[in-house]
Amino acid sequence: MTVQSYDLTHSDSGLLARAAAWVQDRFTDLTVARQNAKRLRELEALSDATLHDIGLSRSELTSIAMHRSDITRAR
Repeated sequence: MTVQSYDLTHSDSGLLARAAAWVQDRFTDLTVARQNAKRLRELEALSDATLHDIGLSRSELTSIAMHRSDITRAR
């Protein structure tokens, strides 16, 4: 009978590594969602005059907050 020990340094394609990567991805998703929500709250707190000055309307705020690439589109 042979006893094998677990060496986690070589488990890159194993179940444990995939589970850890999945958990890390979910944590990253949660962090991004929190950042987007904070950004949206900050934009919603701006007055209509300020939004007009920077070239945004209230209807664009969600798009701007959720898709950072849209920030360069704003005037």
